[in-house]
Amino acid sequence: MPITTQTYRPTLNAGQVYLRLAGSDAPLKAIGNVSALDLEITEEEKTLTDYTQPGGGPWASVSRITGVNAKMILHDLDPDNLARAVYGTTSAVTAARVVGEAHTAHPGGLIRLAHPGPSEVVLRCGAGAWGSEAAIAPGTYVEADGALFAAIAAGTTGSTAPSWPASLGEMVEDGTVTWTHRGTFAALAGADYEVRPEGVLILNGAIPVGCPLVIDYSHGGYDAVEALTGGSAVYALSFGGLNEANSNSPVVLDLFRLKIGAATNLSMLGAEFAALEVSGKVLLDPTKTGVGKSKYFRVQMV
Repeated sequence: MPITTQTYRPTLNAGQVYLRLAGSDAPLKAIGNVSALDLEITEEEKTLTDYTQPGGGPWASVSRITGVNAKMILHDLDPDNLARAVYGTTSAVTAARVVGEAHTAHPGGLIRLAHPGPSEVVLRCGAGAWGSEAAIAPGTYVEADGALFAAIAAGTTGSTAPSWPASLGEMVEDGTVTWTHRGTFAALAGADYEVRPEGVLILNGAIPVGCPLVIDYSHGGYDAVEALTGGSAVYALSFGGLNEANSNSPVVLDLFRLKIGAATNLSMLGAEFAALEVSGKVLLDPTKTGVGKSKYFRVQMV
């Protein structure tokens, strides 16, 4: 039966892009909202000049396609898309309660917690108790008589505890250590600290500068993307869509082997919707055989 060729075919496609590792038996998975999928074809031309007469001109010409590049703009920054774009890996972190995460307080500074979205946050003083004949580093805190004391310089404590002063800023000698009264510890949310999605902001309240803290908190499950932990991978890409300018006729594109490069742009903050701009090279697929069969890509149009 002869094939009828449709000459009139204006094209405006909409559809879904799918990926899987090339050569894999895994299912093709949709990568979300893709606003652009372009193939850029590069060509090399060799021309032989006509030297038989003045004026020259081309005697013969040979053209070869030297490469096919694919470009995409992705608008769903899910963990898999981000990992592909930054040569990274993904992991799922389950919800948990964290107890005793150690930090140091600096009023006006953010404590970046190990996990995002903290809730049920409790701040506790991490200062230890005074000990006799102990080597002390500068800035070390101890808790004594209900107050906090910080070492001004390195030294060794005495054999017995000193008489601790009661007023803020007072100093006391202890062996070769000089302690300064830093006040009493308090951690009231809104007055001394503020919980944020990325951690805890220490306010100019009752938490002394340099004070050791231990923080307890809960967090929900989340996905983590670790960037630059591997190299680029080779994928099989399929696009399935409808040509809205041609009665919604189906259009299918298969790129048999596509080596995707790193993102040329990764927008994480701005006035517009975020986007991932990635490109890759279409590679030969040696498993594709047969007369007239492409080893690179195929387009099917209804």
